[in-house]
Amino acid sequence: MPSNTFSLPSAGKSFTLSRLDFNNSILSAWSSFYGPAVPTIGNITIEGTASAPYSGMLYRSSIHKALYVQDSTSIKGGGIGGGFTRVGITNRTFESITTLVANLAYIEQSELCTTVGDSSANYRVYMKTNNSNNIVDVGIPPSSSLATSMFVNRQIANTHLQLNTITGAELASNIIYTSGATMKGRILIDALAERTVSTAVSSNVLDIDVGLASMHRVNVTSNINSIKFSNTNTSMSWGVSVVFYADGTAYNFNTNSNVAYPNSNTPITLTSTAGRRDAISFVSPDGGLPAMAFVGGQGF
Repeated sequence: MPSNTFSLPSAGKSFTLSRLDFNNSILSAWSSFYGPAVPTIGNITIEGTASAPYSGMLYRSSIHKALYVQDSTSIKGGGIGGGFTRVGITNRTFESITTLVANLAYIEQSELCTTVGDSSANYRVYMKTNNSNNIVDVGIPPSSSLATSMFVNRQIANTHLQLNTITGAELASNIIYTSGATMKGRILIDALAERTVSTAVSSNVLDIDVGLASMHRVNVTSNINSIKFSNTNTSMSWGVSVVFYADGTAYNFNTNSNVAYPNSNTPITLTSTAGRRDAISFVSPDGGLPAMAFVGGQGF
């Protein structure tokens, strides 16, 4: 009789055969049905009648080197099957990430696994997240993770935020002011550094992304026939300043209906002297268009 078979003798069996059945059954239970295959109805016989595995019985896989318990009501996705689960049993260990990946199909969803090796970098904790064999490292937070201490100690570096992922419009639409605050709508900042982005003229159209930055640099290399404003927040006011850099050639600067000048005057003429700069601010007090244009200075 194999060591992974459990058989309780019937009353009609001889004493000698009953003794063999009983001893082998004890060995099977003692070794947790150790073997390559999950115990099934063919491995358990109760007084001559085949029986399905009992809830709570243990099984140790000789192939996957893991211990399982029969508990079909607690089983998660994936795993070894047959109603056996590792829920409630500690993590399993692999010698390398390669070995872990090779066994992913037999690891259950939410199961923890550790890897070990010759270097400390190989000692990691992973969790299988779904039935598509995906795993995540839950041991040490990645270098880009944010911890509470970083906020307390002002240690949030530029590396924690991907470039251009948070715009002014997103901040404005997601910050909720507390009505009971004494300084409603005001934020105390020790210092503020303004970021300037380069915006190009494309097909004679200047498209200013208001949500990207409030300071834009434009190298004037062609006529500007119209101006657009992207990512504006129409529920509140906004403003943006643009510095135009001349390249030595005079170009037309004909804005469209998105821009309004004082007393409906004709738009200004940009400086054409190479290396000189003009500063113009565009402001929308109600979030809509046209934006009011203010000439800050020319020929700097």
